[in-house]
Amino acid sequence: MAEALPLPDASTDLVILDNVLEHVGDREQTLAEIQRVLRPTGLLYMVTPKPLSLYGLWNDPHYDLAGLVLLPRRLQIWYFERLRGGGKGTYDVGVIPTRWRLRRLLRAAGFESLVSPRELWVSYVRDRIADPTEVRPGIKRMMADRLRRGEWAFSNPLLRWAWDVGIGSNFFIARKRN
Repeated sequence: MAEALPLPDASTDLVILDNVLEHVGDREQTLAEIQRVLRPTGLLYMVTPKPLSLYGLWNDPHYDLAGLVLLPRRLQIWYFERLRGGGKGTYDVGVIPTRWRLRRLLRAAGFESLVSPRELWVSYVRDRIADPTEVRPGIKRMMADRLRRGEWAFSNPLLRWAWDVGIGSNFFIARKRN
């Protein structure tokens, strides 16, 4: 469906791909379709998991299986469908692209990124922990409470890097290149 959007050319101002790109069959065609349907001033908002974030290695973003993203694709499918009992044909995640690969895909499709993905991610985390109901009870909520008390955890460059590498997702806001 994403490879052939049922919309006229230049008909929309915003396209949101929230954890979708790793599920489509043809990423290049999907981005070309988005480019086609966006107006000249339109925006693409895209989020994907980061395959090599520390949290992603410990807790797969789709199936909560530690280390799944490190396995070769065929082994991922076998492990999920056979060993973990997911059932034949139920594993629907493609290779999760790295941030570097996403930047190349966006550029090749004629998009320019408007904000650093790290800035978007750190802002997202800061906003998310600002509301205690957004964080699971237990140790995560205790950590959020402590972090919420000061800006230091989000203003320090080394900690910003650690947020991104440790638990980051790939966030992009992009527009058509002129």
